[in-house]
Amino acid sequence: MDIESKAEMETEKEAWKEAEKEAGKEAEKEAGKEEEKEAGKEEEKETEKEAGKEAEKEAGKEAEKEAEAQVSADSILGALNTSGLEETSDRLDQLMKSMEALLSDVEQLRGHCSHQASELMSAALDLKQQQEELRESYTEFSREMQEIMETVDELFNTKSAFDAKEKQAQKLSRQL
Repeated sequence: MDIESKAEMETEKEAWKEAEKEAGKEAEKEAGKEEEKEAGKEEEKETEKEAGKEAEKEAGKEAEKEAEAQVSADSILGALNTSGLEETSDRLDQLMKSMEALLSDVEQLRGHCSHQASELMSAALDLKQQQEELRESYTEFSREMQEIMETVDELFNTKSAFDAKEKQAQKLSRQL
């Protein structure tokens, strides 16, 4: 609803309130006049009964006027609000459709993310397992390398001892 429509509605509401106040004042004046007329009568009981009846009639008339004014105000406001309500209803419908589309997208993303999260968890477990296997392989290769190095050292020692014995044998064969 635009600002002008709201302003018009407020102005009309104020006008109806003023009319209701004026009608109330007139009803009070008329009720007061009736009471003065009744006070002048000879019998107090009849005066009170008539004044009560007139006040009830006036109150009934006033209530009817107020009800009519309220119904008229409501029908005018209803007519004014109908176009605004339709516009608001259309906007709400569009908003609801947008929200439903967003919720659908969120659900799809949630499913996609859940799937990716499970894949990543699986990949992380695989990597941990591979890391453990590599650690075991490294330990085994290190042990084998140590054994190879020890064997190579033994072979060098054996070769050196063999070379030394060979030189000694050559010296002995020269001496002979």
